Amino acid sequence: MDKPLAAFAGIALLAMATAVDASTVIVDFTASVTTVTDPTSVTDGSIAVGTEMTGHMSYDDSATPTGGFVIPGVETRSDYSIAAPPASLTASAGHYSFAVVPTLKISIFDLVPGAPHNGDTFESDVSSGVATGPIQGDPSVFFQLFLVDSTDNALHSSSLADVPFELSLYDTAEFNLSFPNSGGVSTPQTRIEATIDSLHATVPEPESIALLGVAGLALCFSARVRRSGSSASTTPTRLVANLGHS
Repeated sequence: MDKPLAAFAGIALLAMATAVDASTVIVDFTASVTTVTDPTSVTDGSIAVGTEMTGHMSYDDSATPTGGFVIPGVETRSDYSIAAPPASLTASAGHYSFAVVPTLKISIFDLVPGAPHNGDTFESDVSSGVATGPIQGDPSVFFQLFLVDSTDNALHSSSLADVPFELSLYDTAEFNLSFPNSGGVSTPQTRIEATIDSLHATVPEPESIALLGVAGLALCFSARVRRSGSSASTTPTRLVANLGHS
């Protein structure tokens, strides 16, 4: 094997090995605002009941838990703290956008069916987010995306890799946010609640990346054969590589 081919083979094999270990979950969602509480006019009124909200979340599902507990016969909980970026949870509605900094926190509760608790739960929290837009006051914001299945059947573990983002599996799906430094002793915080209308998750398939490496090796090999054939014959010939066909 010549040096260029050997180098390419090494890169392809490295890509295949890496693909087995890493995958980033990407979730896009839409939601409809159901409640707006803004007694001190922190926002400009562009977010109202019925306003559509769009959002995006991403994280590495190979992250290890930073906490949690197990109650035998009842539930397993795992907590994750993931740096943002590269993890993210963002949303936009009206004249505003909201983003996580610097940590995305995720809690997963996997309950035994019939357990006397709230149900299987995926909860993604941002406790130190920031809002951009025409804010009156502190732009610090807290927001969360949470999914609950009261039948305890949606989740089968508390691993990030096992969370199914299929809206039909959950009877509660919400995105809520609040401005923690708004309001006062007798004035409620500014708070916006929304019901999630759609979820779409994308997980890059390790097999796809591996196939790209294999295809690259095949093309490189065909080019090498083409060069060898040209130098060995005085009659011009054409070599056609057609992957997947004889």
